[in-house]
Amino acid sequence: MTALGIKCAAHVGMLGALLALGGCADGASGTVIGRFQVQAARAEETCGAGVLASPESFAFTVLLRRVGSSLYWTEGQKLLVGTVAADGKFELEQRVQVDMRSAEEPAELAPEPQEPYGYVPPPEPAAAPVPCVIERTDRRLGALEQDAAQPSRFRAFSGELSYDFAPTDGSDCADLCVGPDAVAERLPCTIAYDLSAIRAPGD
Repeated sequence: MTALGIKCAAHVGMLGALLALGGCADGASGTVIGRFQVQAARAEETCGAGVLASPESFAFTVLLRRVGSSLYWTEGQKLLVGTVAADGKFELEQRVQVDMRSAEEPAELAPEPQEPYGYVPPPEPAAAPVPCVIERTDRRLGALEQDAAQPSRFRAFSGELSYDFAPTDGSDCADLCVGPDAVAERLPCTIAYDLSAIRAPGD
């Protein structure tokens, strides 16, 4: 496998898996808003083919809780914290940076010809790789919908889920966009989904 292929395989869990970002669910207290079944339909995709290729749609279940104006979004073992307003509008954002060079194999040095009497001169140091750090930003924006029969209860929500991928300042990631192991066809790029959620049965 090429160094680029090793690099992509090493980071696919963090950079390629679209829903991997987030902390661990900690069982935090607060007022439970409800458990919702969410349908995500792709609305925008500029990354193209590669590790970041996105599905057209997917579904998941999320538990929402609030403590004051803080919103806790628990999705499986993943916990995100954002804000929620009195009218039910919410926003969550998280960022992570991935060093795409950290998994590369060191360049192999060709053996130097031996000098007389078995002397082997030291190899030339390998050139430092051009830095390539990708920042991924996850955003969830939406609005909770009240139940007309029970105004204190939210029956559904709608919104948008987006993932932005961009090289940080000083990074050169052009090589990640070429070849069979390409991460994406272009960087920076965005993947966005429209969200539609209803309260889970029995909740």
